This record gives sequence, structure tokens and C-alpha cells, in this order.
Amino acid sequence: MSGCPFGAVRRKRVLRGLMGACAGSICVATLAGCGATATLARVFGLPVGPAVVTGPAVLRVANGYMLLQNAGILSAFHERYPRVRIQPAIAWGGGVGDTSVVLDLLHAGRVDVVGTGGLLGLALAHGLLLPLDPWLRAGNVETGAFGGLLPQMRASGKLYDLPYEVITSVVVYDAALLQAAAVPVPLPSWTWAQMRGSARALAHGGGNGKVWGLWAPFPSALIDAWLQQTTGGHPGAVTSSQLRACLTFFHDMIFVDHSMPRPSTYPGGPMVAAPSPFASGRAAMAVVAPAGLASMAQGTRGAWGVLPLPRQPTQPVRLVVGVQSLAIAAGTREAESAWALLTFVCGAPGALAVARYGLLPAYRTPAAQRVWLAHAPQGQGTANIFHWSWWLPPRLGAATFPASVSTATQGVLAGRATVATAVAGWTASR
Repeated sequence: MSGCPFGAVRRKRVLRGLMGACAGSICVATLAGCGATATLARVFGLPVGPAVVTGPAVLRVANGYMLLQNAGILSAFHERYPRVRIQPAIAWGGGVGDTSVVLDLLHAGRVDVVGTGGLLGLALAHGLLLPLDPWLRAGNVETGAFGGLLPQMRASGKLYDLPYEVITSVVVYDAALLQAAAVPVPLPSWTWAQMRGSARALAHGGGNGKVWGLWAPFPSALIDAWLQQTTGGHPGAVTSSQLRACLTFFHDMIFVDHSMPRPSTYPGGPMVAAPSPFASGRAAMAVVAPAGLASMAQGTRGAWGVLPLPRQPTQPVRLVVGVQSLAIAAGTREAESAWALLTFVCGAPGALAVARYGLLPAYRTPAAQRVWLAHAPQGQGTANIFHWSWWLPPRLGAATFPASVSTATQGVLAGRATVATAVAGWTASR
């Protein structure tokens, strides 16, 4: 290793020193042309498999440990990599903690793999995550199977996490109720105005015999999609006129059209209590997560189908989605094993396990689609959940909803505040 700044330092020590000195990035330029290049080839250039993870390792996982455990993914991973043990980074709650606790553990180097939900921006601001691009360039992950999600997940041009589950909402409809009301089945390209018109035409009756046009157990999912679309994925930059239009639209569906039930309020926000009126034939359409299709469709009297949430008139047909994803902590001493876990959970093996668990896999291979559809009831258009374009709004900057927007929304939807009062209060709080 003549001329190499690292001499005969062992491969593991080279990696650990680089990760500490470079705040989680690998200084490729420094290593070019020296014997340590073999280290990079070892870590980044070989297909992920049992041969890469040669020694015993313990991976500490924060945020998401329980989901991975319950879905059977961790036990399957251990069968393939028996020398790697996985444990929650946090003793309580199955490895799920609040953001400040997880950030403290990342700072202390006590996490190897972390779910990025809710802490991506802060983790990146403090250099606590490793960029994944060097591994991806090795070609051992079929990135096309993520259906265009990865380019949408980049931050400052770099990819720091891989998705394993997609979170979204769709609209299910009861074809018999639509036919009885002479309302045509909406097209996937329907707009918000068309959704309101259909819901108004489908709602009828009163009291215990009321049939709702649209049932939304969590109306915030509709508010979220509307504002994401209207602001181009930057709801933190919403204007007063945009918020006013959004709140007026859903206020009028509830209190003017009487086509959507008024939500009650629970500690996390407004919701409509179970049981589902859609399942009992008392709602013609309902907003549901794909994982809830089975329970939603149990009571339908005949054919039913699936639609994406409506769109703004100038936008394409697409699902507004969020993701559950994993990243590698910059302070890990087990980068090889951590990358093996990411490619396993977020790749083909994990996708099959996620699909069997009833969740929507981000890695949408034909095999994962077949498994998921085999566990989901087959309404008209169900398979389109995999084929519609998935739009992941930006996750940094103004991509998050201010608490003041949630406060305004809850007051209006529950009937405790007028739209004008809610918008005025929101404006004063900015």
C-alpha cells in the first residue's frame, strides 16, 4: 500500500474513521488510487448478500422496529443473515420514541438504522444520516421497482433513505347505491368539484336512515390532499385565500350539502366514529387507506370500486402518498449490515412481507402486487393502486403543515368556528 495515507490499517478501522471524520460521507477522492479503494469496492461495489456480512453484528433500530417485527420481516432477515442480531434502540414502546429522543441517540452513535418519519429534516441538518448513492451506484438494487419514488425522495440531490411502505388514501364506492341514485361511476380523473356533486346527489334521508354521499373517518386526509395539490406540495406556504377555499369547500359539504357527516374530535384531530356506514350500506362512497379495503367492503351489497382522491382541474391523475422509510445512521459501526437490512426490508423480500401484512409495499414488483391483491378484496380498479402515478410531496422546508392549519381545520369541520373566524385566527398566528 505504498503511497496510501492509511498504510496497512484494517478495513473496518478505515471505514469507521472515515465515517466519523466526514460526518457520514465517504471521501472517495481521498481514497482514489490507493489500496483503500478495495475497502470501497467491498462496501459499495458488491451485490448485497450473505458474503458481504461476514462477521457477527448487532443492529440497533429506532422508529419502525415494531412494524418490521410484527410483519415478520426481521425474522426473515435473520434467516438469511444469521450472524446479524437486530434490537430496538429504545427499550420502551418496541423501539419507537419521540423525535428528540431518537435525535439524541443518533448524536450519541447509539442507532444504526432509523425510520425517518418526522425527523428527516433535523437529522440531515445535523449530518446524522449517510447518503445511500454510493451503494445504489453499485447496481445491487432495482431502483425502477420503486415506481419513480426515489427521485422524489432526494434532498439536495442526494438520497438518504429507502421506502418500504406507501401510505395513501383512496375512495371506494358502492356501485349499487350509485346506480339506485342514477349517478354515473366517477372516472379516475374526477375533480374535487365532481366529487362534491356526486356526494350531494347520493346523500338522502335523515335520522337513522340517512345515507351519506361520502364518509371520511379522518377528514384531515382530504384537507391534506387538497392543500398538497393546491400548494404544489408546500402546505407550510399556504396562503389565506387557499386555506379559505379549502375550508369553505369541506364546510359546505358537511353543513350545506349534508353529504358528509360532521366529525367528532379526538386528541389527534377530527374523526368520524366507527362502525363504518359504508360497510353497512349507509354511505355511497368512503375515504380509506388501501389496508382498510377489506373491512370497508364487507357490507357492500354488490359491485364496488376504487378511485384515487380527486385532483385539481389542471393536475394529472395520481395518488398523493407518504412513505415509511429507513436510513443508515452516520455514526454506525455496522454500515455493511445496515445496508443489507435496508435492501432486504425495502427490496423484494421486504415487499412480499409488507404485502402479506396488508400494507402497500413501496417496492412494487409483479410478485409483490400479486401477494397484496391476493390479500385485498377485488373491487373494480383495485389493481390501479399500483399503476396510478405516486406523487410524494416534498418532505423538507415548507412541506409540513403548521399546527395553526390543523387548529383552523378542526374548528371548522367540527362546527365550532366559521371559516372567516378560523382563517382570521390562522392569519394572526403566523
